[in-house]
Amino acid sequence: MWLSTVLELMDWKGEFYIGETWLVYRGRAADNRPHAHATLQLTVSLGPDISISDQSEQVISGAALCVKAGKRHTLHPSDKAVLVLIEPQSQLARYVQSFAGDDDVSRVDPNLIAQVNWEGELGTLLDSLDLDFGDVGSQMDLRLMEALKFLRTAQLNGAISAAAKSCGLSEPRLRAIAQKQLGVPLSKWLIWQATRRSAQAMAQGTSLAEAAYAGGFADQAHLTRTMGKIMGVTPLQALNAGQ
Repeated sequence: MWLSTVLELMDWKGEFYIGETWLVYRGRAADNRPHAHATLQLTVSLGPDISISDQSEQVISGAALCVKAGKRHTLHPSDKAVLVLIEPQSQLARYVQSFAGDDDVSRVDPNLIAQVNWEGELGTLLDSLDLDFGDVGSQMDLRLMEALKFLRTAQLNGAISAAAKSCGLSEPRLRAIAQKQLGVPLSKWLIWQATRRSAQAMAQGTSLAEAAYAGGFADQAHLTRTMGKIMGVTPLQALNAGQ
């Protein structure tokens, strides 16, 4: 387990877990600011229906909602919900998307929700999903997959250019393929990976400065700004909440 803690910050109260290609949060949700993730978002209510506004401010409500990667949205407050952020290149993301609609924000087929005990242990919450069931969509460009493998452990500066060379593509071509197949700019996916590595380092007890270095950030302030933007909490807040 990379990072599991209890949060009571900015009207959020709950617990979260960071895995290899996904992050899950369970508890009270109070994010009412428009934002976009470099990940697909699955939101499941553990009470009344949840609501999310899309970028045109249309409100979609349901027991479970899916937001495509890179799409601007606003999550309405919920007393108890589960939020799962999933990297768009993963088998898990393609599987979840196969149960959702084509809109940026769409309702999720109840058959997916029934496969998971959403009150269970966070670290193994998604283990019950049958990822081999049905058509989860075509595989991604093999050159893109090679580049993503390279970028998973790469430092931020010059990483995309180096990844393009490693898979035999020009940088503009790699960026174009990534945008089409991931649904988000490759630079945002790279920042997600950097933040994930920093979170792993924090869970191992490093200082915030060391965690920033592990992720490839310029300094602790850079990590703090980035993590706050894409996860909603700063590194210091997460550490303090777990004490």
